[in-house]
Amino acid sequence: MKGMNIMYGYQGKIFGMILAGVGLLTLVVQKLTGFTVMAKYDSAQHFNILLVITIMGMFTMMFSKEKMEDERVQAVRTKSLLYAFMLTAGVPIAYAMTLSLQPESMIDAQVTTTADVLEEARLLMFYPALGMVLYLIMFHVGLYFDSVWDYEDEAWSPKTIFQHRRNKLLVIVVSITVLLLMFLLIR
Repeated sequence: MKGMNIMYGYQGKIFGMILAGVGLLTLVVQKLTGFTVMAKYDSAQHFNILLVITIMGMFTMMFSKEKMEDERVQAVRTKSLLYAFMLTAGVPIAYAMTLSLQPESMIDAQVTTTADVLEEARLLMFYPALGMVLYLIMFHVGLYFDSVWDYEDEAWSPKTIFQHRRNKLLVIVVSITVLLLMFLLIR
């Protein structure tokens, strides 16, 4: 899918390393000394801002090409992304199942109720399920509605937006409907 290429060049990896390194170093300094760079934020807000900066650096590194990009690198990247997604989806689901199957006698009545525990378990299951639904929608649209995916670099440009508009509209409506149903089910 040429139109969905989101990989940065190798310079993006260097920029991401610098951004993540500065964010991480500042996080450590702030945690050890209580030092804050921006005085208008309290310590917790400052920590969260630095954490987001560090995560943005890692995100940039993750979606940057290697110096020598070939099929082997793409296969390793795909397998790594697959395993990372499996872990980030599996761990919250396993924890949520443990919470939801917990006997009522084990729940501390002073801290929380059974309904609160079940609500928390449902919310924990929602985020991995949302990722899986988005993946399945995108995969099956790419696989079975090939005319929706334009393999040109200008896939969603104003010039090509009206090509295959019925299929694109169908994909958008189905995606929004599935996401709304998932959101309504957790309430």
